[in-house]
Amino acid sequence: MQLGNQEILFSVVIPLYNKEGYILDTLNSVFNQNYQNFEIIVINDGSTDNSLKTLKTISDKRLHCFTIKNSGVSVARNSGIEKAVGSHIALLDADDCWQSNHLSEFIEAINKFPKESIYCNNYKIQFTNRITKDTQFSYLPSSNNIVIIDDFFKSSLLNSIATSSTTCIKKEVLIENTYDVTIKSGQDTDLWTKLGVNNSYVFNNTVTVIIDKGVTDSLSKSKNGKYRFIFTQKYRNEEKNNFYLKKFMDKNRFSVIVRFLHESGNNKQKIAILKNQIDERNLSLKERVFLKLPTFLWIYIIKLKNFVE
Repeated sequence: MQLGNQEILFSVVIPLYNKEGYILDTLNSVFNQNYQNFEIIVINDGSTDNSLKTLKTISDKRLHCFTIKNSGVSVARNSGIEKAVGSHIALLDADDCWQSNHLSEFIEAINKFPKESIYCNNYKIQFTNRITKDTQFSYLPSSNNIVIIDDFFKSSLLNSIATSSTTCIKKEVLIENTYDVTIKSGQDTDLWTKLGVNNSYVFNNTVTVIIDKGVTDSLSKSKNGKYRFIFTQKYRNEEKNNFYLKKFMDKNRFSVIVRFLHESGNNKQKIAILKNQIDERNLSLKERVFLKLPTFLWIYIIKLKNFVE
């Protein structure tokens, strides 16, 4: 497929489920890019609100909408990736917005490191309308604006250098490394981990996205700890020979323990498994102290303060 006389470089893949209040702003943020050589593929994952009706108000030949039976975001993303004609997949959530420089910054990174496959732009985190914070990373190899990250895990112990709205990946790599459809929550972290075991990442320190943490479903209302538990068990063999992967996974195990404490149901056995797997040296002092407390104190502390980012 071509746009004018140019082959399409970017296929923007957006999974959509019940985001009628956000999807129009999200799409407009793509249409307003400085770089215009793209197509947009929206996979409507069986939305029950007016999301599909909103999509039908847009008449732009670059927008392609497909509806599937509600199957989860991993199935929706995999479906969009399969339908894409661009050489690079630019991922975007249906409730996030790009700044106008997002795709042009990917161009800068691709031109600098054309042999690489995974490109990430920097982002800020918005907690409320008044509170937006710069993202802190555990390690960046140099002060250069665009750098190769040889060890994804070493750099992502505080915040991930990759997110579902800030990352662009060569299609051929995503075809070989699809989203795990058995994981209904934390599927993005699983993909970054799978890719990080054998691939470098290119990181552009220019901020092009503000991630709104207030939009996502609250932790206390979710019941997805079981899926994140599955993720914590997937890379046990790889951890044995990768110091920072082990540390990265232990921090995720701690987060899953805290998530289980938010959920109703009997998760004691899974919590015990996670505690046994964690090397406490990979946790902060606060986290280590927390693990040694009796369960009733855990629950009390959780009510006072949210330990999960």
